[in-house]
Amino acid sequence: YADGVATRPGQGLAFETTDALLAHAYRSAGVVGLIALPVLAEEVAVHPQVVEAAIALGMALKLTELLNCVGHHFRLIGVCWVPRDKLRRHGIEYSDLEANLLQKSTTLVGDARWQAAMRELLALVPPFLCNAAAGGEKLAGGGRLAVRAAVRMCRRMLSRIEARGYNSLGPHEEMFSWRIIGDMAGAVVQPAAADDERGNGVVWGDTGL
Repeated sequence: YADGVATRPGQGLAFETTDALLAHAYRSAGVVGLIALPVLAEEVAVHPQVVEAAIALGMALKLTELLNCVGHHFRLIGVCWVPRDKLRRHGIEYSDLEANLLQKSTTLVGDARWQAAMRELLALVPPFLCNAAAGGEKLAGGGRLAVRAAVRMCRRMLSRIEARGYNSLGPHEEMFSWRIIGDMAGAVVQPAAADDERGNGVVWGDTGL
């Protein structure tokens, strides 16, 4: 976690590669999942799958937050979380992206190149959620319900980003809104893994992970 704080990205493009984005998610949030594990797990001996799930959930939450708030975070702290390799892959000039993030232009809203880049980045999240959901079911009581609710919240946000045409350039949508009440209620009724089997209305491509 200290490494994540020490290597906090500077202004502008935060990462050259997608791997660097994933490393940041691990250092800044995956380790936080491990720190929270003693609170979530009632057992003295923790199953290895639960440890993996804690890391995966932390990374999924972080990635979802960053991809939901691309424009908001740029205007707030001057950092863009989209890796340079994705911009190059899809032929997006940084100057064009910056103008859109500052809301001086809307050329990338509805642009197929931007949508493809965001689709690839969002596809990083579901595998982490699958691991988190599976490991979370090995927890008892409140810990299990907390993981279920968090996984459902992430899946809801991924669906919302897709539904708005992958437009995270403008105003963001709060993750921790009143809708989390529905996530918590659903967590009581049904395991998070069951949502994944149905796809939750979203078809995700192969992430290559």
